[in-house]
Amino acid sequence: PPPSLRGLATPPPLRGGGGGRCVTASPLFSPMPPTFGWLAVDLIAEALNTQHPRVDPYAVRFPDLKKMILALPGFREEPGHPVNERILETVQAKWIEERSDNPPDDD
Repeated sequence: PPPSLRGLATPPPLRGGGGGRCVTASPLFSPMPPTFGWLAVDLIAEALNTQHPRVDPYAVRFPDLKKMILALPGFREEPGHPVNERILETVQAKWIEERSDNPPDDD
C-alpha cells in the first residue's frame, strides 16, 4: 500500500455465495438511495415496476400516477422541484421502458 495507508487496518474480505460480487451493507453501495425525488425518473420507474407489476403503465392517468409515486417507499418531494406534466410523461415513458425490459412473472 502507499505510505499514507500503511498500518491502517483493512477489513477482511466478505465471504459467501455472492457469485464473486462484493456484498456490503454500506449505504454508498445501495441500489436505491434512501430517499429520492421527482428528478430521479429512472429510480421512480424501477420502483413503480416493482411495486405495481400488474398495472399497465399506458392506462395510468397522471393524477393517479402522481399518487402512486408519492406512495413509493423512499420518495420525498424536494423543495424547488415540483412535479409537472413533463416529469410525469417522462416517468410514464421510463416505466413503459422498464416494463418491456423486465416484464412481470406470469403466475
